[in-house]
Parts: sequence; structure tokens; C-alpha cells
Amino acid sequence: MSFKNSEENQEIEFPSLIDMVFLLLVFFMATLSLSSSGNPTPTTGPPQRPFDLPEAKGETSVSSEEIIKTLTIQIEHLDAENAESPKALYFLWPDRDHPVSEKQVYEQVKSELHQLSPDSSHFAVLPRNYLALTDSDMDTCRAFKLIEENIRKYKDDYFAQPSSSNTIEIRAVRDTEFQIINFIMNQCSRYGNLIPKITFRVLSAKEPEKEGSGGV
Repeated sequence: MSFKNSEENQEIEFPSLIDMVFLLLVFFMATLSLSSSGNPTPTTGPPQRPFDLPEAKGETSVSSEEIIKTLTIQIEHLDAENAESPKALYFLWPDRDHPVSEKQVYEQVKSELHQLSPDSSHFAVLPRNYLALTDSDMDTCRAFKLIEENIRKYKDDYFAQPSSSNTIEIRAVRDTEFQIINFIMNQCSRYGNLIPKITFRVLSAKEPEKEGSGGV
């Protein structure tokens, strides 16, 4: 006697592939809109500045007897004892025939100032509001014009050919603003491979000079 299976074959229905893709698309669109809503998750840390420029942490003591080997732009306070005094620029040129120390070049520039030479090409004082100057103001500001002229003239005299040894040096006090460093770098970058390298050193605070000694 034959037995008949009373249970009918049951088929499991799977959603079509296009339906699955559509559901996943809706899911991802919903989660994306939630994550990019106008209510950002509050953070517990301090507020972040939009441009957090790197700070020079190191402090390099520069010997006053060190030989000047390239154009050195030195930035320090006009009154070394007063951090509120305006910043001054000293353009120290090497002597290719007779090596001279930083102290000798620095004193030479100082002697020009003592002779009341306001048109010295080796010294300028930055205006107190120089951070607020526009590009057109910089074009007429003596300090910025001297930066441009000294770099151009030094390049014409000594950097006729591209070389990895073509270097301009910047020596600056710790609180020097980034804008002035950036201006010097932009002037050097105008000449491409003729000035491929800039050396930057942070000057240590000046100590009271002892008799028979000097330093930067």
C-alpha cells in the first residue's frame, strides 16, 4: 500500500537582488544624514584654533665669534632688555675674501646707526602694526623693501647657479611672529633652485655682557 506525503513542498522566498540593493542604499543614506547633522558631538578638550602653527621649541645659542658664511637676517627687539620694544632687522653679509665673525659684522652695522645713517641698507625697524599691513603697504614699507633688496642682491652676487649649498639664514628671537618668517621664505622661493635652502635658528635670550665678552 503506497503512502502519499500529505505535506506539500514549501518554497522559501528570497527578496530579489535589486530589493536588497535598494534597502542597503536607504540604510546608508539615513545613517549618513544622522552623522552629518548640525549638532556635532561636544568635545571635552580646549577649543581648537583654525590655524595652529608649529612653535619653535628649541633654543640655539649662537657664538658671537661664529663666522658669517651667508646672508643672515637677524630679527631681535630694538631694545634687547625690553620685549615690548619693536622688532629690528639686521642684514649681516659675509666677507668672502676675509672671513668675519658675527660680532664684527654686527658691530659694523651698529656703527652705521651711530653715525645717524637712516638709509642704511643693513638695518630696519618693523612698524608696530606690521601684522595689519596690506600687500600694497608692504610694497612701500622700508623694512620689507630691504628684505627683498638684500635677498635679491645677495642672489645676484653669489647664487648665479643652482646649488644645494645656496643658503639664506634667519636668526630670530623666540617671539618672532610667523608672518615675517613667511615673508622672507616667500622672497627666497621666488628664485626657485637658486635659493633651495633656508636655515632657521631661534636666538637665546641675551644675558648681561661680561667684560671682554659678547654674544647673541
